[in-house]
Amino acid sequence: METTEVAISVVIPTYGRPGDLLRCLLALERQQVPAREVIVVFRRHDAPTRIALEELETTLPLRVEVVDAESQSVAMNIGVAVATSPVVALTDDDAAPRPTWIAGLQSHHVQPGVGAVGGRDLVHTPEGMLEREVADVGVVKWYGRRVGNHHLGTGTARDVAFLKGVNLSIRRDLWALDERLQGTGIQMHWEMDVSLGVLGRGLRVVYDPGLIVDHYPGARIGSLDQRTHRASAFVRHEAHNETLAPLKWLPLPRALMTLTYDVLVGRPTTPGLLRGALAMARREPEVSRFLLAALAGRCRAVATVLRMRRNRSR
Repeated sequence: METTEVAISVVIPTYGRPGDLLRCLLALERQQVPAREVIVVFRRHDAPTRIALEELETTLPLRVEVVDAESQSVAMNIGVAVATSPVVALTDDDAAPRPTWIAGLQSHHVQPGVGAVGGRDLVHTPEGMLEREVADVGVVKWYGRRVGNHHLGTGTARDVAFLKGVNLSIRRDLWALDERLQGTGIQMHWEMDVSLGVLGRGLRVVYDPGLIVDHYPGARIGSLDQRTHRASAFVRHEAHNETLAPLKWLPLPRALMTLTYDVLVGRPTTPGLLRGALAMARREPEVSRFLLAALAGRCRAVATVLRMRRNRSR
């Protein structure tokens, strides 16, 4: 995209958090460069959000879309589909973008070869702000480990493998969120699927820690909060999604390496065989149960990719 200026639409999927949503909209009112439009997508039965939006007095070019599906992926797909700008920025209802956020996104999207841009989310908790800083952000290691750390990134803007959904913008023509991602309400790791898809099309994904949103993680309504509660179904969905994206988008040798790492090691929340064995040695039966759920999710992801490839070859 080689113009000197690019319009940006902002999409906010929301459910049951009207107070957080109003704080987010107020922050968007204060942008130095305004959004062309702000699109709020909420569920039809979400009466608190509907009432809050009906009573809202705002200078924003606000557009409201209503969905029936209880799915974040569907809400985002609808929001992006109705957007009129060449670039779409996504944030969460429990975030508040800093005043220079849209201007900063624009400064990167005018550069040729850039497909997606994101930044840092400063996480505010009841105990205070998470302030540890790291340089390794949004990386898929050669041996398969994925490193997020988007909320802790420092330094200058650089290319990364994937962004975080609370602070992510993308060229609208590149948006391709797979609705086969699994989850109840929230589809974990959707941003990895979108980001790796941009890289798979030969374009850059840029992380700039100077593009900041303040993030006040709110309770996730309608299901257990996957950040603080673990259940086998959630582990299975998370493992499926984090396995699916690399298998879809990475070159085959790297995709197989990430799958091997996932099955053998995994992550603390979606353990692999070695983590499971260590948990059994420590007599942690819950982790062992999650191991089985994680392996089931990864098997489903492999089956999904194999079906995709068979369908393409027909």
